[in-house]
Amino acid sequence: MTDGSIQSWIGLTSGAVALASFIPYIRSILKGQTRPNRASWFIWAFAEIITTATYAASGADATLWIAAGYALGTITVASLSLRYGEGGAGLIDAMCLAGASIALIPWLALDQAELALYMIIFVDVLAVFPTLKKALADPESEDKTYWSLSFLAAVINLFAIERWAPEIAAFPIYCFLGAGAILAALLSHGVVRAVAGRLRQPALPASVPNLQS
Repeated sequence: MTDGSIQSWIGLTSGAVALASFIPYIRSILKGQTRPNRASWFIWAFAEIITTATYAASGADATLWIAAGYALGTITVASLSLRYGEGGAGLIDAMCLAGASIALIPWLALDQAELALYMIIFVDVLAVFPTLKKALADPESEDKTYWSLSFLAAVINLFAIERWAPEIAAFPIYCFLGAGAILAALLSHGVVRAVAGRLRQPALPASVPNLQS
């Protein structure tokens, strides 16, 4: 629900963009171009649900929409993976599941939602590095449209922050830095390749007239 404030509407817009970022990925799945890892996406969906719940319990309001958008998106992909997906869990997936499960302890047993939120964010940070490495080594394996929209949602969400307290600002800042790092890796690879291509072009000898001028 929105309370009519500008931050509330900005946060809602951010959540809508975050959810929309999954559209090209889902379309790719339905076309048979992408086969999501079943275990990975179910683990990520579980982690995003916990993130949304602990973030809400920590007092997030306008900035909560982006977490909800990511949660709904990952749940959708996880559901599609039952029919269109493949594979099992890797080490990082198992670590994310374990971290998300452990994060439930301070929230449910100790009523420390903020501590649980920080633990979930830390788990998400660890999960970013394999994707970042893959984006640098094989940029074609990542969808630039998805990451562009995800980064846009994170940028918009920064303007929805009503109170720059750690428990409110930590998740939006993480989204901004995480999505931004991966998008920068994808874009920089193209720039480096273009520059390298120009450097490889042989220079014309001084005695040969430049026919292109």
